[in-house]
Amino acid sequence: MADDAFKAWKQEAALAFPVGYLKGDAERLVPLGRKRPAWLILTDKTHRVTAEGFPLEDLDAKLKDLAK
Repeated sequence: MADDAFKAWKQEAALAFPVGYLKGDAERLVPLGRKRPAWLILTDKTHRVTAEGFPLEDLDAKLKDLAK
């Protein structure tokens, strides 16, 4: 994604959390061309990490835990 497209999307999305992306050759970033699952990280309102490295299937449960 081009920098200007990302900046436009980020501004339009008005997300409530910080977001970024990695620049560079994807083949270099992922050793041996292996595909890795997404690494999910949840933070609270102060941006303190509350959960990380869990599968997408657990997202709803993690969000419910945060709401408690």
